[in-house]
Amino acid sequence: MALAGFRQTFSWLQFATAANRRSLIRVRHTTSMLLSAQGCSYLADVAFKQGPFKPSCLLRSMALYGLLRSKAIDCQFRVGVRPAGSTIAAHAWIEVEGVSLDASSQEYSAFSQLSSATSGIKFE
Repeated sequence: MALAGFRQTFSWLQFATAANRRSLIRVRHTTSMLLSAQGCSYLADVAFKQGPFKPSCLLRSMALYGLLRSKAIDCQFRVGVRPAGSTIAAHAWIEVEGVSLDASSQEYSAFSQLSSATSGIKFE
C-alpha cells in the first residue's frame, strides 16, 4: 500500500477477488458464515501479531476484506471519523451483515461512518 496508495491497492483487492463476486450471496447471516468470518478475523490478527510491525486498522481491514472476499463471504469495508480535540480521528473496520469483526468495536462505536465500500466502489 505504501507504493501504490489506498485507491490502487483497494482496486487491486477488488480485481483479485472478482472471481468470487458472482458467488457472493446476500442472505441473512447464518451462524456458520459469521463464525467463518470471525475465524478469518482471528487468524488475521494472529498473523499480524507474528509480524515485525503492528499494522494500522486500515491495513488490517484491507487484508481481512481481501481474505473474506476470496472465501466468498459478503463483507463491507467501513471507515468512520470522530472529533479528537482539535483534529479528527479515523478508524477502518469490516462488517459482515452489520456485525463488526473488529475486536475493539465497542471502543470505536462513537465513530460516524464516513463511507462503506463493497464490490461496486469507484474512486474518481
